[in-house]
Amino acid sequence: MARPHREPAPRSDRRDPVATKTSHCARRLIGPIGVDPIDFFDVLHGRNSSPPSRALTHRALSLLLWHAAAITHTGADAAGRPVRRRAAASAGGIHPIDIYVEDDVNVVMRYDPLRHCLGLVPGLSRREWRRRRAEVARAMRGKGGTMMLLVADAAAVAARYRNHESLVYRDAGCMIATLQMTAEALGLRCVPLGFLGEALVKTLRLDAKRYVPCGVLCAGMRTKARRSAATGGG
Repeated sequence: MARPHREPAPRSDRRDPVATKTSHCARRLIGPIGVDPIDFFDVLHGRNSSPPSRALTHRALSLLLWHAAAITHTGADAAGRPVRRRAAASAGGIHPIDIYVEDDVNVVMRYDPLRHCLGLVPGLSRREWRRRRAEVARAMRGKGGTMMLLVADAAAVAARYRNHESLVYRDAGCMIATLQMTAEALGLRCVPLGFLGEALVKTLRLDAKRYVPCGVLCAGMRTKARRSAATGGG
């Protein structure tokens, strides 16, 4: 099978020109909460793609995003370029994946992993969003759940690597897997859907040359949730 791109290679001749995106915190999320211990191998074997029964509660959303996607450390590499740490792996510690959450009916917010909060998306048309997300509703087959859209800042990766394209999707895969494993550990459901979300990204009014759709997930509560920090137990 032919490779679509040449292998990525680190750049050594430039620093990152990409500024960190921040949002006005429109909705605060709950900070870190102790969770009941669960065996890692139970999480591995328990993970599946069963659909959720209903949308995430505010508490469950807060915990899922904190443990799977919050940036918990920032620093610099030997060349002075910024690096970050979150649970999901990322090439060069760049972490270019943004998570957009449909937190309420037709209210879309961007997760700020540095401040652990949700920010409004400027210029978003709710009418256009409703029209574009019809494909999501069909894929979810009427099941309840909280929709999450993954969008990569490809320019941030290109600034650090030549032939960067495959790294964007590898990073997205790591984030999807981490969200699923974290959801299982918290007694939640998280299902990746079968498309990238290109139509949805168009409604966000982002620079199409810089921001790349990388996947859509549906997360939510189980029909019979085991007691955990996310569901109010422990």
